[in-house]
Amino acid sequence: MAFTTFTSIPDTSIANTKIWGQGITTALDTVGNPKTADTGQVDWTTYNSAPSPATYPAYEIRRFNDSLQSAAPIFYKLELGAAGNAATPGVRLTVGTGSNGTGTVTGNKTGLFTPGGSSGSTTVSANSLLCGASNRITCALFGDGTFQSAGMHFAIERTKDSLGNDTTEGALITVISASSLTGAVTKISQFLPFVGGVPAADVLGSIGSVNGNGTDGADVITCPNFPFRGSGIMNPGLNVEYYMNASVNAGTVAPIERYGISRNYYFIGNNTSFAGMLRGNAAWIAGSTLAIRWD
Repeated sequence: MAFTTFTSIPDTSIANTKIWGQGITTALDTVGNPKTADTGQVDWTTYNSAPSPATYPAYEIRRFNDSLQSAAPIFYKLELGAAGNAATPGVRLTVGTGSNGTGTVTGNKTGLFTPGGSSGSTTVSANSLLCGASNRITCALFGDGTFQSAGMHFAIERTKDSLGNDTTEGALITVISASSLTGAVTKISQFLPFVGGVPAADVLGSIGSVNGNGTDGADVITCPNFPFRGSGIMNPGLNVEYYMNASVNAGTVAPIERYGISRNYYFIGNNTSFAGMLRGNAAWIAGSTLAIRWD
């Protein structure tokens, strides 16, 4: 398990894309999600494409590398380029159970997710945060709040049993970003089964406090995401938590206990790209944000 950060300018010029693109590549290597042997994957030393709006000239295919990978494989394709306007970084994500060797995700697979910030910058740098292990990945690209409108998030992990252990049932995916065309925050939760039909993606969100408070005495209230199987709620994953932004200082790393085990999380703080993560009380919706696993 590992976590890592890198700093880059959220811009799609060739020079800046090479910096944040290489940052993602290095981070995925660091946290233990190896690249497949598929042909045509990006080489950042020779990258020379300035993308048009909603084009993604670079890609990588990654896979999990844990003891369940042979029986229950998870592959994901990241396509890197521009969101709805040419100056804003964007990512496309597809998760499946295999690849064909030439850049296509195969088997049971999701639709195409397109996280991307609502606007970029040519001058302001922002930190990106990635954490993972051989069986999971979670990230907040341009996610530290320095340049909030560029933030985008995705996370992938295995389904969990009642004790929080990984299972071979499927993958849990979350995707969060703000539209470069409307500014609206998109929040998606997807269960991908390894066999059988793939249920429709759900609107991401967790149930918050009915009174809108972010604390209970000296304790901070955090909420996991409960994925849907299509006909019922599943055991929550461990990649993300949601909380009231005002309750924790941005950049705090603190433990949260789930399934009887304490794990560290990075509290991102105020970031307009990750706003409104909780359902229920209007105060929760307005003031809630994202924490990502950080161990």
